[in-house]
Amino acid sequence: MGGIGKGVYVLMTGLDYERLVLSGGPMGLMQAACDTAFQYAHHREAFGTQIGTFQDCAGVILYLAEKCTQVCLDAIQIL
Repeated sequence: MGGIGKGVYVLMTGLDYERLVLSGGPMGLMQAACDTAFQYAHHREAFGTQIGTFQDCAGVILYLAEKCTQVCLDAIQIL
């Protein structure tokens, strides 16, 4: 592995790659939640219309999509 007393160095060199690999799962779950919320808003009806057409609901979906995109772009930039 490494020389005596070099354990921390070996650990830290692999830590960046580990963070990258482990961040993929939460970003995928976040994207799936965003997709599910979007589909639900466009299929669910209330008062005879889709709830996705209501201004407040559309604003929440837009905010969710914007933050999801921002998190993914931040992760890409960190690489």
